[in-house]
Amino acid sequence: MSGRATTYVRRGAKALMLAISAALALAAWACHASSPAGHLPRHYRVEPAGYPWTGRLHAVTFRTARLDQRLDERLDGGFDARSADGHASVWSRWEAGRLLDLRDPASRRLYVGGTRMTPLHWNALDDDARNRLAGGEPVSDDGRRRVSWLRGRHGMPDMRPRDTRLGHAGDARVQVVPPPIWQPLMPGHDAFRVAHARRPHTVWLGTRTGFLHGFDAITGHELTAFLPRALLAQAGALASFGDLPPMQVPCPRPDVIDADLGGTWRTLLLCGVPVLDDSDRAGSGGLGERAARSRHGERDAQYHADGADGLDEWSDAGDGEVGYGDAGAHQDAYRDPHQAPHDRPHTGGHAASRHRPTPAIFALDITTPNAHRPLSLIWELAATDMLPLTGTGPLRAAAFIEQGVRRWYAVAVVAKTDPAQSGIALVPLDAPPPSTVRQILLPPHGCDGTRRAGRLLAVSVLADARAIARSIHGIDDLGQLWRFPLPPDASAKQPPACVLKLRGAASRRPEAPLILPGVVVPLIAVGSGSEVAVVPASPTAAASAASVHTPVPRAVIRALRQTDAQGGVTLRADGATEHGWTFLLPHAGERFERWLPAGHAHVAFTTVSADGGRRSYLVDAMRGISPVVTGLPAGQGTPIVSIAPHLTDAATAPGVQRRDIETIALWTVDGDSARQQPPLQHVRKRGRLGWRELTRSSP
Repeated sequence: MSGRATTYVRRGAKALMLAISAALALAAWACHASSPAGHLPRHYRVEPAGYPWTGRLHAVTFRTARLDQRLDERLDGGFDARSADGHASVWSRWEAGRLLDLRDPASRRLYVGGTRMTPLHWNALDDDARNRLAGGEPVSDDGRRRVSWLRGRHGMPDMRPRDTRLGHAGDARVQVVPPPIWQPLMPGHDAFRVAHARRPHTVWLGTRTGFLHGFDAITGHELTAFLPRALLAQAGALASFGDLPPMQVPCPRPDVIDADLGGTWRTLLLCGVPVLDDSDRAGSGGLGERAARSRHGERDAQYHADGADGLDEWSDAGDGEVGYGDAGAHQDAYRDPHQAPHDRPHTGGHAASRHRPTPAIFALDITTPNAHRPLSLIWELAATDMLPLTGTGPLRAAAFIEQGVRRWYAVAVVAKTDPAQSGIALVPLDAPPPSTVRQILLPPHGCDGTRRAGRLLAVSVLADARAIARSIHGIDDLGQLWRFPLPPDASAKQPPACVLKLRGAASRRPEAPLILPGVVVPLIAVGSGSEVAVVPASPTAAASAASVHTPVPRAVIRALRQTDAQGGVTLRADGATEHGWTFLLPHAGERFERWLPAGHAHVAFTTVSADGGRRSYLVDAMRGISPVVTGLPAGQGTPIVSIAPHLTDAATAPGVQRRDIETIALWTVDGDSARQQPPLQHVRKRGRLGWRELTRSSP
């Protein structure tokens, strides 16, 4: 076989794997979207409660069947989002805080992290955990009282008042975890999927009390909650009446993956405890301590003292410590050399120096959330001088083939201070973390060859159908998109490459790049500052040959203003989109805010203006266009994307391609009303594809 033919075969095989991966991603999404229809809430809404440290979690829903039926008859003639037909009533199916307030505190399954996972009971905690919770006080009763408060006991004098047991989530995201979905190219996963097919859908949310809560997605019942050791001091200081400590939320950007660790498949929840900045302090955007007490001081007195009159008591021998592999094999997994001494009483000033959380990451096994032991701890790692974790962005997972075996790693963001340099660290998930962790740092220069590289904020992993990582893509605080190549040969090291720079600095709350299957190659969507872009995951030959002086020609998306007073636009592409497209946000002072789940053919996102006004967009991912009006005001709630069948073709037959048409709509939710923006139609092809279609590397 000639060299050219060999190259074509290799390219064809790689394209085949990526195409299969894209098809499986679509199937997985369809599986998820169709899971228990009519039972799962449509959306989960996070709200503040009466204090800066308490909050609400609503499971909301609204009916769209009547609207979808009318739309089928009106799509050809256009749709008026302001008409009565475009509205639906929204109601709350359950609220997690109210349900928690009805629980007996002794019935809750609460755990503390560290070198191993321990139930949150004073008698079960080690000396380090007790010292952190008690704030260094020599009297153990203070620590016991704080544990009782954290478990949910009300009516405790001199403890911090609250109107609900649920903490405020800030801007943390809700993570919905369905049962395992079909992944045919992963040996052993099908048996895992069948074994856990009836696993309940769960919802996970971190709060300012330091807890990561797990709820039943349909009923709202709290299944468990986990308090990372990195936030123990914060939780203890919050429980006791006094000045507010810095209040960081664990797992603000959760990620979930099925991974075979040591040959056993598990569902893992990957989380971080981010670096704290001044805007994350308790008082920002909330009530001050005295104001809160003066407005709601009577609420806490309404609760009776739950349970017995004594403090926290525990004697459940069946709920013991849990460590790595349920054996606590590695005692040094939690390393915190920066731990502040607790040898003096709290003196106020937000306790910035004593209760500032150390950045950390942790991984939880949530395979059996309805079991007696709902979760187990893989490890929890705190930042050290050797491993300067930031905890920002989602903690991702990546698999590599090493000596013929698939091994899993957590992909965490690290940032060194001297010299200032950032990058990623690959932390093993299937074994106790070693003393030295592989780190890949950004080069000193950015996209233009002269500007410095920024501080990496968040990353995403591109994997093939076998879950093997092919590349890692990240965004820095200068709005630069970076690509970390991952060659099959681990000894062949390639430095990260700067792909493009978006206009405007990155948002304070960074969004990780979004990975989409694409048609020919996967796509990377990135948003930062005043620009949004979509580029191929793998650079084309033309892109590889381009230099900083001859940038890759990408299509520019042009916004056409509409006469509507709401400021909506339609989007058109100037130029070919082979190398991707860029979209400069059309309104003055408008900045990218966050991505919205919108399937695999579209990107949806929200923006925020200088005056706080928010807008939402729904865009074709491949072409960057929107033939209907988009960019309409989004209100204060998080918009929702709905995907409903419009026309379903006949059953798939061998060698015959079928076409299904779906209606994709963006809903703006405000209070008890949902308004539908003009919808799009998407044609999804299914059926048997030929080898030539699967392996082509260009249109």
